[in-house]
Amino acid sequence: MSVYYDDPKVTAEDKLRLDVCLVVPEDTEVEGEIGKQTLPAGKFTVARVEIKDPKEYEQAWNSIYGCWLPESGYEPDNRPCYEIYRNDPKKDPEGKQIIDLCVPVKPA
Repeated sequence: MSVYYDDPKVTAEDKLRLDVCLVVPEDTEVEGEIGKQTLPAGKFTVARVEIKDPKEYEQAWNSIYGCWLPESGYEPDNRPCYEIYRNDPKKDPEGKQIIDLCVPVKPA
């Protein structure tokens, strides 16, 4: 999974912050540059998307923020968004990446 802390439309590319993550048992020990964190719990909207072209990522995120969110009765919460990668696109017959886009929300 990947955890995003910045909006690429607002933050300069060289300033974007991102964590590439694996889910591990709670008692996993880490050292050096490898860290461990617990993502804050709460309510999320989750959109499962199938993407074949990397250009489709932006469209998928825009669909959540521009279409679903304004009509939902929710607003973004101050926690990081993340993507959960559900498959290996190299093994998909159509080369698709199946991803859950997770946006933290709170009542508007």
